[in-house]
Amino acid sequence: MRWIFPSRKTRTVDPQVEIIPGESVYIPDPNLRAAIAESLDKKAGAQITAEEMATLRDFVAESSGIRDLTGLEFATNLHSLNIANNLISDLSPLSGLTHLASLFLYENKVFDLSPLTELHNLASLDFAHNRASDLSPLVGLKNLSGIHATGNNISDLSPLSGVPNLKSFGSWDNPLSDLSPLIELESIDICGGTPDISTLIGAKNLKELYFRSCNISDISLLAEFTGLERLSLEDNKVSDISPLRELTKLKWLNLEKNNISDVSALGGLANLEWLNLEENAISDFLPLEGLQQNTAIRLLHNPGSPKHGPKIVGPWLWMITPIGDKSAKDAAASGVDFLAEISEGDVTELKVATNGAVEGNPVGDSVWVSHKISASGIDNINDMVNVAGLGIGDINRHVAYGVVHLFSPKKQNINMFVGSSDAVKVWLNGKLVHNNPVHRGSEDYQDMFPVILEIGINVLLVAVYEDFWEWGGFFGFEQGAAYTVTASNSGIGYNFSETAIHVRDTFTLDLRARNIIDLAGWQFDIAFDPSVLEAIAVNEGDFLKTEGESTFFQKGKIDNRSGKITGLSSA
Repeated sequence: MRWIFPSRKTRTVDPQVEIIPGESVYIPDPNLRAAIAESLDKKAGAQITAEEMATLRDFVAESSGIRDLTGLEFATNLHSLNIANNLISDLSPLSGLTHLASLFLYENKVFDLSPLTELHNLASLDFAHNRASDLSPLVGLKNLSGIHATGNNISDLSPLSGVPNLKSFGSWDNPLSDLSPLIELESIDICGGTPDISTLIGAKNLKELYFRSCNISDISLLAEFTGLERLSLEDNKVSDISPLRELTKLKWLNLEKNNISDVSALGGLANLEWLNLEENAISDFLPLEGLQQNTAIRLLHNPGSPKHGPKIVGPWLWMITPIGDKSAKDAAASGVDFLAEISEGDVTELKVATNGAVEGNPVGDSVWVSHKISASGIDNINDMVNVAGLGIGDINRHVAYGVVHLFSPKKQNINMFVGSSDAVKVWLNGKLVHNNPVHRGSEDYQDMFPVILEIGINVLLVAVYEDFWEWGGFFGFEQGAAYTVTASNSGIGYNFSETAIHVRDTFTLDLRARNIIDLAGWQFDIAFDPSVLEAIAVNEGDFLKTEGESTFFQKGKIDNRSGKITGLSSA
C-alpha cells in the first residue's frame, strides 16, 4: 500500500498535497481516522483515498480524543468543520482548506492561529477555551463575521480592526479593556475583565451588548447607544439605571444581580418583550405596570417580589420518554409532542392538559405512574424516576411529564413559581402558560408568571426536559394561594350489578362519586337505547349522604319510548 503524504514546506500556509488517484491518505491519528471513516460510511481500518476525502463537506469529530490533524488537508471541499473538545495544538493541516466557512475549535490546546490566514471564505470562527493570545492572523479575512474567543489569553483586540465584515464578537474570561476595535460591530458579548464603555462611543451599528460580571457601576454612557435592542448588565454593581430611559428600542433587558432599587426609568420602554430584574433591591414594582401586559418580567428575589408558597409534592402522575438526539433546550423549542409521538396520536399534551390523566392508563407501551416528588434536591425528578420504577440510574435526554389535579375553592388570579433542570413547559387547564426552552440547573424556583386557578378542579401538566446530569423540577404558587391536591381518579363513575348481561336480564346501574371535594348537589340526564333497554325504577343510594344526613332527592322522569331519564337530582 502506498500512502500520500503532504509535501512539507518551511511555511505552514497553503501546503501542497500530492493527489495520486486511488492511493490511501496518511492519517496517523487513529481517532481522526476513525471519525473520518465513520463520516464516509467506511469500515474501520479501510483505506481512505484523496478522492474520498474531497467529498467531505461537513465534518464533525467533536470530543474524539484527536491530537493530530494530519490527513485532513485532503478534505479540500470542507465547508464546515467541528473538532471541538479534543487535544489539538497544531492547525497547519487546515491552512489550505480555502472553502471552509465555519470552524469550531473550542476546548483544544491551540496557541497559534496563523494557519487560518488564507481561509478567506471563513465566516464563523469559535476557538473558545484554547491558549491563543494573538489575533493578527485573522486580519484580512473579508468574510469573517462572527468570532467566539472565550477563555483564551487575549488582551489586544486591535487586529480586529482589520477584519472588515466582522459583525459579532464574544469573549468571556479574557483581560479586555479597550473595545474600540469593535466599534463597527452589531453584537458584543463580554464577560469578566474591566471593559471601558467609553471606547465604544460612536458604535452606530451596535444592536446587542452583553456585559456580564464586569464590575460595572456607572452606565451613564449607555444613554448614547440608542440603537440597542438587547442589553445585559447581569452581575454588576449598577444602582442607577436612569440612562436606560433613552434606549427605547430595547426588546430584551437583563439586569439580574445588581443593586437596583428604582425601576421608574423602565416604565416607558414600550418595546420591551423580556425583562429580568431578579436579585436586586426593588420594593416597588408599580412603575412597571404599563409593561405587564406585553412584557415577560422576572422579579424573583427582590424585597417587593411576591412570596412563594410550598412546592407541590403531589402525588403526581408521571410518564417519561426519550427526546432522541435533541438537547433539552431544542426539544422544548421544537414543538414536538412526545406524548403523541409514543402513543401514535392517541394521547396528546393538549388532551392531558385539558382532561388530566388516570393512574395506570396507557401511553404507548407505558402507563401513568403515581408518585410524589421531593420539594428539594437538584436531581429530584431523576430520584423519583428511580424510586417509581420508571428508570434506573442517571437518566439522560428524556422528558418527564407530570400531571396533578388541584381543587380551588374560588377563582384566583395568582402567580405560579417554577424551577427546572433543564427546559420546562407548563399547561394549566388546557392552556400553555409557560415555555422556557433553556439549559440550566435548579435547586429552587427560578421563573414566576401569572395564572388563573378556576373554581373547582384544575388540571396542571408540566414537562421537564433534561440533557445530562441533573434532572429536577419545582412547581408551586404564591404564598396564600388556596388549593388542594386531589386524587387523579376523582370524578363521576359507574358500574353494573352484573358482569355479563343477557336478553331479559334485570340489572342495576350504580352511579357513584369518586374523591370529589365539596359536592353540594348534582343533576343528571341519562340516555339509553330503547330498542335494547327498558328502565324500571330509580332509587337514591348514598351518593351525597355523609354522617347520616338526609338529602332532597328527585327521581326524575322515565321515558322508555325516547330512551331517556330526565331530571335526576339531589342536594
